[in-house]
Amino acid sequence: MKKSNCFWILGVVIVGVVLTCTVVAQQSGKAPTQRSVALVDVYYIISQNARLQQEMKQIEQKYEKAMQDVNASRQELVKLEDMMRNYEPNSEKYREGEQLFLKRARDLESQVNLLIKQMTEEQFQVTNAAYNNVVFHTKRCAQYFGMSVVLNYNRENKPIDQVPLLPSIQQYQNLFRTYRQSLLVGKAVVWADESSVELTSMVLNEIQKADPSTKRAPETTVQAKPAAPNAAVGAQARPQTRP
Repeated sequence: MKKSNCFWILGVVIVGVVLTCTVVAQQSGKAPTQRSVALVDVYYIISQNARLQQEMKQIEQKYEKAMQDVNASRQELVKLEDMMRNYEPNSEKYREGEQLFLKRARDLESQVNLLIKQMTEEQFQVTNAAYNNVVFHTKRCAQYFGMSVVLNYNRENKPIDQVPLLPSIQQYQNLFRTYRQSLLVGKAVVWADESSVELTSMVLNEIQKADPSTKRAPETTVQAKPAAPNAAVGAQARPQTRP
């Protein structure tokens, strides 16, 4: 057999193998694709942060003690109100007591509003710090896999089909308003193929490795939704190769 014929036959065989592999890959739906978008369940990661929960509890305990002092002042107002009942409504002592009561009531209201504002500010600060930490580790993981966009989604956020029995119309209105906001406005992802790149577990592991105090005890850990087959990070994505 001539050498040119051998090369011709070898070329036909190679082309046939390539075409066969391409057809099989297309039929199986497993042709490798380059994905540039990843998914992270930020709510789940935050819910697993034991350090954040401890800090929030400390803030609540701190202001709970402050509110106890406010309640003591409120009891003084009640006593003053009871004392005013002993005076004639148009008497000088009654008017003096009324002015004193109104002044203390305004001061007490201002004190309560200030305490609530300070407590909310501290809650914002620790929550923002935890969220920024999620963003930091999400960025690291996404860059490692060459992702340009990471979308926040809630794996458990599904439309509800049952409405609970509530005692008032206002509560029904609040329930629907909150539900509509979360479903139509608050969802960053309408639909996603969860067998693609899902970084939630990886980001959570990176946070816990960097700061072990964020890791919850096993008996308090919320179980994650079971991943679909081949849904592990890296099944579809590949780390970027560096030159």
